[in-house]
Amino acid sequence: MALRSIAMEKPVRVRVNGDCMAPLVCHGAEVDVGYPRRWYWPGDVVVLLSPGRGLLIHRIIGAYRRRGDWMFLTQGDAAERPDMAVDAKMILGRACGGGCAQILVAIPGRHRVWAFSRLIRFALTRARHALPGRP
Repeated sequence: MALRSIAMEKPVRVRVNGDCMAPLVCHGAEVDVGYPRRWYWPGDVVVLLSPGRGLLIHRIIGAYRRRGDWMFLTQGDAAERPDMAVDAKMILGRACGGGCAQILVAIPGRHRVWAFSRLIRFALTRARHALPGRP
């Protein structure tokens, strides 16, 4: 992905379409994204390429390994449930400035706990539906 290569050298500015991260990032805001990492923590806010949906800005809620690759679960702050997991290679980088709230750059501990709690809630919901006799 060409943008990912550019973001490795310096932040890239992208325009946000949608309100899944409102009120911290509003529709039309320009967010700086840069410096792709090998690892992201729950609570990190990233821009990723979602198949069929284009670039998204979402919060990482967790990660797991699948066939040797790291997959990240993400969710918009205003969304009810996580999106499909994305391969780490699809993440352009972490929000690092521009037209977003500063707490998306310097993430407070309470946002990390909140993100992790969303992962736990998602896992419990999945486990409950996997039990025999459950729809």
